[in-house]
Amino acid sequence: MVLLVSAAIKEALAVWAFRLGEKFNSESIKGDAWHHRSDAIATGLLALAILTAGGTYWWVDGVMGLVVSAFIVVTGGKIVLDASSVLLGRAPSREEVEEIVSVVKKVSPKVQSVHHIHVHKYGEHTEVTLHVHLPDDTSLSEAHEIATLIEDVLRKELGYEATVHVEPASAKRLKNHAD
Repeated sequence: MVLLVSAAIKEALAVWAFRLGEKFNSESIKGDAWHHRSDAIATGLLALAILTAGGTYWWVDGVMGLVVSAFIVVTGGKIVLDASSVLLGRAPSREEVEEIVSVVKKVSPKVQSVHHIHVHKYGEHTEVTLHVHLPDDTSLSEAHEIATLIEDVLRKELGYEATVHVEPASAKRLKNHAD
């Protein structure tokens, strides 16, 4: 009975931590939620193994151990992949791309295309890197001014810290970039 109560409490903690993780968009809190959930499952399976131990079902304890181990490995892998993809930079969603491209193209009519967009999240801080094509005859100072304006507008409108790489439009033809 103690194990079942403990499993229920750990699952309640997991649900609470998942809600906090969503509210604060925190992979760390979500990882802790998975820790609570894995404890709840392991404890529940242990209770089941104790209830069925001995006699005909002597093998249940070993099977439950394997199930718990597999669950922990899969959960750990998911947590590592989710956290690392956010930190290393992930491909943005279609909606994010459309929003970023829309904001960038409003900055200057000289922006011919926006590509190679990466999003990096560090807690509440979001970094964006992107490339833009400008006409080949754009001066270096004008290209710098446009890139700075893009960074400022992305910060003001979307809350993103941006790094903009400027390329001549002829590079678009050579690399066959999609807009």
